[in-house]
Amino acid sequence: MHNNYKFIEKSNLPQNKVCHCILGENSLKTISFLNKMGIKTLVTQKSKKLDDEIAFHADTQVIYCGKNTAIISPNQVDLIEKVKEIGCRVEVAENEPFSPYPHDILLNFTIINDTIIGKFDSASEKLLKLIEINNLKCINTKQGYSKCSICVVNENAVITEDNGIATLLKKSQFDILKIESNFINLSNRHYGFLGGASGKLSDDTIYFNGNIEEHPSYKDIKKFLDYHNVKPIYDKSYKLTDIGSIIPITEQI
Repeated sequence: MHNNYKFIEKSNLPQNKVCHCILGENSLKTISFLNKMGIKTLVTQKSKKLDDEIAFHADTQVIYCGKNTAIISPNQVDLIEKVKEIGCRVEVAENEPFSPYPHDILLNFTIINDTIIGKFDSASEKLLKLIEINNLKCINTKQGYSKCSICVVNENAVITEDNGIATLLKKSQFDILKIESNFINLSNRHYGFLGGASGKLSDDTIYFNGNIEEHPSYKDIKKFLDYHNVKPIYDKSYKLTDIGSIIPITEQI
């Protein structure tokens, strides 16, 4: 194991520049962009059991729990090996997610500090055990696509399109920006979510997958990020697209 990086202690909350992240194998522009920034990308391959529009999505097949531990779907054989190679402890989920909903959300949860957010009656058994071991506080949502729906800004602040998530997190003392929905590409059939189109690349930067300036809530998003001292990074050359999240796992020492 190299000594120029360490595992991110708290899921979704890198403190330094990210060194390794996980995302879908088909997100070629994003992979190229991140590689040019010096970030190594580990990829999820297409799942034959998920609808095409989410078949590559990392946030359906992986959850990085912090503290050098990831839970990964059993079909992601190559990814499991590559994540182990960099020194991460991998728990292989007991089942592979499959369409239709809610069988595709076994690992689609958001961890922020000591809180985990999602639809727990559909959670992977491995994840439920880990929640118990780490004594995480659970916020149960009606929205099953928690990781897709929550864009983590910092340990106290998130952006979401989902009214239910916004209401629940406000009650838990999070600073919430609720934005307009239906403006993020996913497929011809459905729109995507900002959480699925983003990921933090350091303590004070966040990556958006495409031109965030075209989003009707952009001014509010920019103002919210400025308030929390987080700078957006994005490529203006293509539309804002949900690719199933960018999941950071290691950072510079």
